[in-house]
Amino acid sequence: MKELIKKNWDYTLYDNQNTMLLKVLCGTVAAYNITIELNPLEIEYYKNRGEDFINELARKIQSTPSLYTHRNMRD
Repeated sequence: MKELIKKNWDYTLYDNQNTMLLKVLCGTVAAYNITIELNPLEIEYYKNRGEDFINELARKIQSTPSLYTHRNMRD
């Protein structure tokens, strides 16, 4: 697995051969990670917009993690 973008205490984007994974640090008092596999549309947005798109997606996950828990890949 290759690390593409790493923002300490924020998120890490990985290229895992045929998939891309985004691991986002969430929580306030208790910190936890949500790791999602980017879907084809999200990968296309990343290819077109780069790190700006990943920053926005990470913020969405951090602000409403409950919307992404169904996509969480347990560490």
